[in-house]
Amino acid sequence: MKKLILAGKLVEATLEGDQVTRLLIGNLVSFLMKNGTVSYEDYFQFTQQTKKYLIETSEDTSESKVKMIESIFDLHLDDLKEIKAIDPKKT
Repeated sequence: MKKLILAGKLVEATLEGDQVTRLLIGNLVSFLMKNGTVSYEDYFQFTQQTKKYLIETSEDTSESKVKMIESIFDLHLDDLKEIKAIDPKKT
């Protein structure tokens, strides 16, 4: 039972870490866009192209690997859409 509790806490910590990373990356990208360092449209398109490239060139073509790449990039693209929705004039 103790191992199950520890495993649950490890999963929880991992998920929290992922959320923190997403928040920090989103904050950085938002800052760069608002300061004119990065164009929203260019970065969004580049991110989509990177996702496609990684899927097409991955040595591991298993369904789980492809889904992992898709999920990671889809989350980031969704975060970018939220950034644009918050202040569309500054992106």
